[in-house]
Amino acid sequence: MIAIGVDTLTDTVIDAYRDLDLAGSRGYALSEAAVSLTLERADDARRRGAPIRARLLGHAIAADGLGVAHTDPSGAGVARAIRSALAAAHLEPGDIVAIYSAASGHEIADRGEASALSEVFGTD
Repeated sequence: MIAIGVDTLTDTVIDAYRDLDLAGSRGYALSEAAVSLTLERADDARRRGAPIRARLLGHAIAADGLGVAHTDPSGAGVARAIRSALAAAHLEPGDIVAIYSAASGHEIADRGEASALSEVFGTD
């Protein structure tokens, strides 16, 4: 809540997300946000004269949950999905320059995500 220039949620939000710091995370903070991603075939974009700003090279999905809100702590499915997306894009792990992880602040989910990222991309 922001009132008269005082942000009373800052500590809550900062404590919730700790970039896969499993010992210090305390869950996630809900907030208002929206994202929209519109994809269009390159031929269609060119035909209407739209600038092509990015291309989707590969994608994959991991549906290895152990039940509602229960993630596989090994991260095996996430690692498979990352490798599948890289293969579809004809890329190697070393070609990736940025990773935006969920790091939701839930220890089991974050542990699995960290394991998958370490397995595919290494720890350097």
